Amino acid sequence: MFGWISLLGSILFWVLLALLLILLILIITPVEVNLQYLRRGEDDQCDVHVKVWYGLIRKKFEVPFLILKKKEGKMEPELKAEIKEKETGNQLVEGGIDLTIIDRLLEKYRELLMYVEDFHPILRALLRKMRCDRFEWDTAFGVGDAAVTGTLTGLAYSLKSYVISFFSAYIPLEESPRISVEPLWNDTSIRTHLTCIVHFRVGHAIVAGVRILKKLRKGRVRKWQTTPFRA
Repeated sequence: MFGWISLLGSILFWVLLALLLILLILIITPVEVNLQYLRRGEDDQCDVHVKVWYGLIRKKFEVPFLILKKKEGKMEPELKAEIKEKETGNQLVEGGIDLTIIDRLLEKYRELLMYVEDFHPILRALLRKMRCDRFEWDTAFGVGDAAVTGTLTGLAYSLKSYVISFFSAYIPLEESPRISVEPLWNDTSIRTHLTCIVHFRVGHAIVAGVRILKKLRKGRVRKWQTTPFRA
């Protein structure tokens, strides 16, 4: 009898030890997200490369971008959510996301803000744990008029500087970003290429997720307690 108890105790000990080791490995797991956005004329391409453990596990996804469709005599944006895993060609998501679904997602986001106190501080704390190793944004465009192209070139450069300033306020930049705007004086086209590489550890995301779940639970309890009872 005591032998079985001792055996079960040993098995339980090794199982718990294995779970702790798995949890520790998961917490310190490094993740790299490489975002590549390319636009040439009217064609958009957005690729997301994900590397885990410095490339031991690799995934590459292609996400088609926002398109405009004419509905009932007016142009409305539609996000074609056709996401493919490039290595296997498996269709992960397909179909379209119209304005109704986008409004529904925004409503869910507002509901999350209502229940979760300090949601933005928690999110900012997570972003500050990340680091951006590379940020490059090259653009070349022309509108057919040299004077207008020159004016828009200055505006585009100012806009890029503002975007980088806003981005670096949330995610630390490990090196100076590289941006360029090339005017095409005798052309009417646009080309832009954006590269952004971000690193983080899974443990930081887990901590943020646990904090949000705890706040969500408390927020729902508080909302239930303050809601007047109707007979």
